[in-house]
Amino acid sequence: MEEQLISFETAKLAKEKGFKQSPTQLSEPYYNHKGELNGDVTKYIKAYLKDKKRGTNTREEFESIKAPTQSLLQKWLREKHSIFVFADSIMDHTLVKTGIKRFLFNIDDIDTLDADTIELFDNYEQALERGLQEALKLIK
Repeated sequence: MEEQLISFETAKLAKEKGFKQSPTQLSEPYYNHKGELNGDVTKYIKAYLKDKKRGTNTREEFESIKAPTQSLLQKWLREKHSIFVFADSIMDHTLVKTGIKRFLFNIDDIDTLDADTIELFDNYEQALERGLQEALKLIK
C-alpha cells in the first residue's frame, strides 16, 4: 500500500498557509508551477535566472511546491494548528442493498454539518483530501 500524495491545489494552499517547503531536497515529491508531479523545473529555473535581470518574471513562476502525503499534512495541521481532520465512513442510504460505504470528512473546528451540504466521496482518500483543503482554509 502506498501513501497518497496531496493534490497540486492542496499543495499550493498548504504552501500559502505556511507548510514548510524544502526546495533543495528534490528527492522528495514536488509539483512544478504547472502542477506536474516531479515535473522538470530545470528550464524554468534557467529562464528565471535569465529574466531576473530584466525583472519580467516573479520567482513564484519557477518554484516547485512540496507534495507531502495526506498523513503528513494531516499531522502538520494537528500539531501546528490543533485542527484534527479525518474521514469517516457512512452507509449511503441509496446503496444499502449493495453494502457500499461512502466517506465524508470531518474537521473538529466545525460544530455542525448541514445535511444539505454534506459531500459524499467514493473513497477515504478523496474525502480526506477535501477535508485537508477545508482545514487549510481555516488558518488565518
